[in-house]
Amino acid sequence: MQGRAEAAAGGVGWSLDYLQPFWKAMDMEREEPQHVLDAILSQAGVSTAALPAPIVSHTIFYDFLPDFIRSKPALVGPHNNSSPTTVLQSAWLQTQGKFWPCQSHTLWVKCKTSAALEEALGLGTAPTQAAATTPAAADKSSLAAAFSAWAAAAPMGVRHVAASINEAAMQRALDMVHPYARERYERDGKKVVFGEDRILPIDGWLKADVEWLSEEGVEEGDQEGGVKGGRGVVVARSPILITPDEILPAEMKARFGGMHYMKVVTVARAMQWIMLDAFR
Repeated sequence: MQGRAEAAAGGVGWSLDYLQPFWKAMDMEREEPQHVLDAILSQAGVSTAALPAPIVSHTIFYDFLPDFIRSKPALVGPHNNSSPTTVLQSAWLQTQGKFWPCQSHTLWVKCKTSAALEEALGLGTAPTQAAATTPAAADKSSLAAAFSAWAAAAPMGVRHVAASINEAAMQRALDMVHPYARERYERDGKKVVFGEDRILPIDGWLKADVEWLSEEGVEEGDQEGGVKGGRGVVVARSPILITPDEILPAEMKARFGGMHYMKVVTVARAMQWIMLDAFR
């Protein structure tokens, strides 16, 4: 009996060790995502460390989706020569199903576009793009046509902001998980490649989620980065919405212009893939 009790206690202890990184990742989901600001600026070749004045991000997490939708990112300061400029961002965590006794989330983020940040900071390094026709009035069909034309010509870097955030979350998850979970995933799990972001209109973005699409027949090492594994490859892509000033009527620019919306993978969501979803 004593041997069974010791074995049971050992099994419980191992399970706790196995799940502890996931619980820690859950606690991290409301950490300050400075990396979002870094990713937006880096897509235009701007490093926050190289800016002439300090800039930091502050994210307001909303408990209710309508409050997130009504929120408005902004730049605050600097209040004096030594204080930083603060970029206010909005965030909301969408529950993504149960994982044992816990739930992971997709992170919804609303922030300023790189072009809006560069203009506000006086950098003048925003990527050039063919001019879009600004609708004379805010009718839905005209806005949709202008948005489609803009999205078709959007700089390639715009399509990789969320992807770079997802890649960083996956790498951090791999670094954090229990060694057994990492070894099992690397040996037998479906590997993930984060493809370019999907630029969607407002109604499409609200309904969309990060998509995880299996690529049938992919050979080991075929994917960029040398992705390997015995169970195939999955391409994950984030939905994004961008509202550039140049396509909005004057009456809409102050409220809706210069916004970059995205849905990205949290570390806990990436860990859920490594520990569970990769084997389904």
